[in-house]
Amino acid sequence: MSIFEWLKEKRYEFFFLSLVLFSIFFSFVPSVFAQIQSHPLSQIFPIEANLNMSNNSAGTSYNITGVGYLGIGTTGLPAYRLDVAGDAWIRPNLYIGGNKRTIYDTGSVLGIDSGLYLSGSLQIGGNNLIDSGGTTRLILGNPLAIAGGTDLNIQSGALQIGGTNVIDSSRNIINVGWVNASNVNVSNQLCLGGVCKTSW
Repeated sequence: MSIFEWLKEKRYEFFFLSLVLFSIFFSFVPSVFAQIQSHPLSQIFPIEANLNMSNNSAGTSYNITGVGYLGIGTTGLPAYRLDVAGDAWIRPNLYIGGNKRTIYDTGSVLGIDSGLYLSGSLQIGGNNLIDSGGTTRLILGNPLAIAGGTDLNIQSGALQIGGTNVIDSSRNIINVGWVNASNVNVSNQLCLGGVCKTSW
């Protein structure tokens, strides 16, 4: 008997065996797909190595470490949960902390919704405006300009020039060398050289 005659004789057995193997194979397919869909990829295929992706001459890359650190544009492994070497553009908001402190763009300036705490000095143009000790509230390196129609209101304390009171907390002008004025209106007394008069 030739091989072809033998295969022809056994064709029904082969057909039945193929059906059995086909049924067994497809009985496992749904469970495999269900496992993939219901478990994270790291549980199905545990990844303990670092994943580095780089395709440039500068040596910068995208890194995902086995402990959950992500590096973008870094030349080595990231040192923080998110480690970015280069510029970052976050829009519209940046959320910080467990209570979701928000830093947001108002369209022209940067907004902070829950206050700003500085442990160092506040500088503008290289000049300290508020010192790190918090004892000096405001330091101006240039003249203070107040917009028209706006009042300068000192709630309490004195107005000082060079560390010397010029207007005290009772609104008295003191320690003034010269007063140059076109007119002086006195509602009570005018004292000159210790001599006070209500009229002259």
